[in-house]
Amino acid sequence: FRLRVGELLDNMRQGVLAFDKDGLVEGPTSRQALSIFARADLGGSDVRELLFAGDVTLMGERDNFDMWLAAAFEAGPDHWDELSDLTPKKIVKNAGEDAEQHLELEFRPVATDDGVLRRVMLLVHDETERVKLERAAKEKDDAHRKEVLELRRLAATPRRVGAPCYVVS
Repeated sequence: FRLRVGELLDNMRQGVLAFDKDGLVEGPTSRQALSIFARADLGGSDVRELLFAGDVTLMGERDNFDMWLAAAFEAGPDHWDELSDLTPKKIVKNAGEDAEQHLELEFRPVATDDGVLRRVMLLVHDETERVKLERAAKEKDDAHRKEVLELRRLAATPRRVGAPCYVVS
């Protein structure tokens, strides 16, 4: 059964993992999740460490996530809609560095038949390449725009009377 779940997760083309009330990853994870978090195994990992570790710019988001985690498991799945608005939707790890990573996050409740929240499933999309391509396109557009403005400025500059005019034949 576990092998089938793993195959299903791998076919979703996104990082998929589940964590408990302590934030510890349990159960099968997708290969994409292993790739995104650069780990050979995620079992027992702390989701807070995976999302926020070592990045001081994300400390406020980590604190908010800690509060959300406690509240989500205490309130249970009946209050998921209100609490899910408090989860981070996007994070940028290692901003401004070569290892910059843009992650889109989606959290889903995993409840049992008795209505108790047992785990939270995290769906992770690595949007780093898309963001890099958008930046490169914007930089190219900006450079082109500057060139066009410079050409317009040169074309609009009045010529001085008596200034030499060269004709190339």
